[in-house]
Amino acid sequence: MSPLSKKAALLAVLLIFLPACHSESRKPAIVDGEFKSLSILQDEWMEAFFQGKKIGYVHGVTSSGTLGGKEVQQVKSFAHIEMEVEGDKTFTQLEQTAYLDKDGHLFAFDYRQNIMEHRMSVRGERRGDKFFVEINAGDRRSKLYDWSKNLYTSVLLKQALLDRKLKVGEEAVFDVLLEPLLAVEKVTVKLMAEESGFFRGEKTKLYRFEERFKGIVGELILTAEGDTVEEVSPNGFRLVRAEKVDALAPAAPLSMAELLLSTRVKSNIKLQSPRDIKTLRVMLKNVPSDYPFIDDIHQSVVETVNKNDSVDYLLNVVSQPVPERVLGLPARDGSFEIYLGADHVINSDNKKILGLSREIAGSETSALEVARKIYSWMDSNIGKRLVDTVSALDTLKSGEGECQAHANLYAALARAAGLPTKVISGIVYSTEYEGFMYHAWNEVWVGKWLAIDTILGGFPADATHIKLAEGSFEAQLRIMALIGKIEIEIINRVSKK
Repeated sequence: MSPLSKKAALLAVLLIFLPACHSESRKPAIVDGEFKSLSILQDEWMEAFFQGKKIGYVHGVTSSGTLGGKEVQQVKSFAHIEMEVEGDKTFTQLEQTAYLDKDGHLFAFDYRQNIMEHRMSVRGERRGDKFFVEINAGDRRSKLYDWSKNLYTSVLLKQALLDRKLKVGEEAVFDVLLEPLLAVEKVTVKLMAEESGFFRGEKTKLYRFEERFKGIVGELILTAEGDTVEEVSPNGFRLVRAEKVDALAPAAPLSMAELLLSTRVKSNIKLQSPRDIKTLRVMLKNVPSDYPFIDDIHQSVVETVNKNDSVDYLLNVVSQPVPERVLGLPARDGSFEIYLGADHVINSDNKKILGLSREIAGSETSALEVARKIYSWMDSNIGKRLVDTVSALDTLKSGEGECQAHANLYAALARAAGLPTKVISGIVYSTEYEGFMYHAWNEVWVGKWLAIDTILGGFPADATHIKLAEGSFEAQLRIMALIGKIEIEIINRVSKK
């Protein structure tokens, strides 16, 4: 099985380590230019830890110089994390370069990630009052954003914070472009305390900041000179300032088994044969009050219990049966347009995806049968491994992937066939981990929304699938606010006879 929690946790690593739109064909040119460094302003080495175990390092350098004839400040960060997946040693690398103009505003950036040998690059530059971004995640796509003085990439967040010169109790809100998601999100940083402490053996003044993002709370400690002392994120991730020789010293790999267990949602009882469960009644506890919870045909909210800052939901979860009515293809209802679209993750308009989808569907015109054919093809041709991929096209190329990879590829193939398809993020019961694990699956429109799971097997999916978000990778960011907080009490269940 391939729970979604691995992907969400890797996003957490990204966020602590590297603290209106249309297409356009012209590539970013600024980041292709040569940066001429005039002076190094800051050079930091950090050791990276997970639950007290060193797993890698981060190196950051800030320099002043020129780029394309303009005075700029360059901020670079490189993170290397050792990993172990199903007994195999591998690694994750995140490399980010961003440029501020002489007024301290985002000018251009170049982001590259290599997660277990699956690569993605994102580059962007300011063009007047717009910001052009190009992403390569198997194929090239571009977006155009409104530029503002408050727009930053994650690697620039510390520099932006230093420029604000906050006083204790004050906070600042930044618009942060999350490169691999092509999404701009709000990040709030508050100065919690000014205190005395030690840095590199000398007594100095330290500033303790609280970082808030999508319900996730982290901590950042800086010196008066802007040196990073420590950075802490939920679920046991931590960065600590170090000398270069210590940062580069050997690290133990981050085990996927450890990572998954750290995000498990424990339940009051162990379920036997969860794939056979067709109805499930549970109490889902400690959901943040502002969380947009889903109430639909798959899971109905029977009762809510409001607490100070959270809500408990009494849910009836049902494995919807396959409909008897035959629906033809393609779907023509305009309300389904969003579930037929393509993006940099679900490459349903790519020629390879389109061709394969036609090959799988053949002459079949029944929505249900095409959905079933794609499900069967995925089961026979795409391996089920804890392998991270960056897009549906990347999954097709590698021939294997975890739950998110499977969900993205199924959505791409189904949408290419004219089948409205959702990517669902939530939790599902795992006998292997004896609890509920974060996971991804699909819903496909075949006259009604039918939940299917190509990883665990289910056409339809069983009733232990509890939805927490709908959408692509961006939706998972909301789920991160639930990790380590929610609990489940199983009240009743009914299995297939």
